[in-house]
Amino acid sequence: MSDDVSDDESSKEAPPPPRVTIWIRVRETLTVVLKGPEKGSGHHPTGQFARFVSEERWGLLLVLFLAFVMQLLEYHGWLAGVEGRILDLFLRNTSRSVLSASTSPIVTVEIDDDAYRECFRGTSPLDPETVGAMVTKLANGTPSGRPAVIGIDIVTDSEKQENQAGYERLAEEWKKKPVGEGPAVIWAASGEVAHVEAVSFGWWLLGNPDALIVRPSRVLGRAAEDLKDAPFDWSLPVFPPDEDLRLRRFPRRVQVSNDPLNPQVHPEERASWATMIAEKYCDATGSCSIEKGGPEEVFVSSRVQIGQRFPADKVFGCSTKSESHQGPLWGSLADTLSKPTIVLLGGTFANARDAYETPDGPVPGLRINAYAMQAEIDKATITEAWRPLTILADLLLGSLVVYIFWTLVKVRRMMELCVLSIGGAFLLSALAFWFGQVWLSCIGVVAGVVLHMIVEIYKMDLKKPKHAH
Repeated sequence: MSDDVSDDESSKEAPPPPRVTIWIRVRETLTVVLKGPEKGSGHHPTGQFARFVSEERWGLLLVLFLAFVMQLLEYHGWLAGVEGRILDLFLRNTSRSVLSASTSPIVTVEIDDDAYRECFRGTSPLDPETVGAMVTKLANGTPSGRPAVIGIDIVTDSEKQENQAGYERLAEEWKKKPVGEGPAVIWAASGEVAHVEAVSFGWWLLGNPDALIVRPSRVLGRAAEDLKDAPFDWSLPVFPPDEDLRLRRFPRRVQVSNDPLNPQVHPEERASWATMIAEKYCDATGSCSIEKGGPEEVFVSSRVQIGQRFPADKVFGCSTKSESHQGPLWGSLADTLSKPTIVLLGGTFANARDAYETPDGPVPGLRINAYAMQAEIDKATITEAWRPLTILADLLLGSLVVYIFWTLVKVRRMMELCVLSIGGAFLLSALAFWFGQVWLSCIGVVAGVVLHMIVEIYKMDLKKPKHAH
């Protein structure tokens, strides 16, 4: 009996076996991968690489084929839904916002539904005389300061005879001015005709994007043919939606042509309306600089912070039927003019039909332009990574997955590695986005890892015999 007691006591004192956690499995998996296959471990690394290529040539060809297929699907827009959801997740990352709203130089004066009714009697096109009075009051500013740049996001393409005289006066009054001689006033044109020159799949793989060529509408009474020598500043705010019809990207430069459908007419390249205003602001204040070259497009998120938004009828006192009177919010706007400011005047009323579908819902074009300007000033722009480089990175990542599978035999380890590879791909995509580059490698890795897992299991004989002899 004493022996039984001593055995019981010794068993109670024995420590419990270690618990197998996911971190232990991750460590074991990485150890096996880094150690490499046991067979031929004494061979020269070059010989091991040759054996890997020889034994896994079909797996490597699968990687090449899968990378080609994924690029082809992306070229035709068949991955737009998946890419859009992942990109929306990244664009909602508030770390891309450098400035807070209180320090943003951009304020908007919005002609909303109330201002449209009070200031313009609910009629379109907007009366040139009223628009001119608003611009004049903003440009004169206050004793404490005036705007550095004024952007007018109001279409002035009406061909009505009664509007032509008003447009001509505005064009004469707001001619281009040298820096320091008053605020620059930049008018917006709409796109009258747009044509997309789609590049071939081969050129697209080499990183050449489609070309968007636009014929501008009339601006202050001037037709597109006469805008090249216009005495005032103007440009185009263009919003091309993605394949899922949501707006995420914003062209920094626009190809302008009087006849976009005629390939014989060489288009002129202009900075987009948002980029031009950001450039004028930086030139006037010297507080920032806008990269003249760089990417053609930037991704825009509403998480970028801009300054205050003012309703136009409360700024100009339209209820008194005289835009020269100051509204109840003129003092608040005047406070923002004590420092260099960009003031955007534009319509957000429903009849303007100037709202665009974004990942955050419908957003007026005036605010989307403001987000693009702020991103330019903050240098918080996000661009698509150079495609040849992303293809090479995808091939290397896929080959690494094949090599890791080559070193493993246990199915459980392979399944654990599937999860690790997919998670690592998401982390790499997030890291690239942190540096302002969009590289959605995680989509291809998910498809490749799962497909390769199926192939490896198919090659194994996992079923044991029911009766061993």
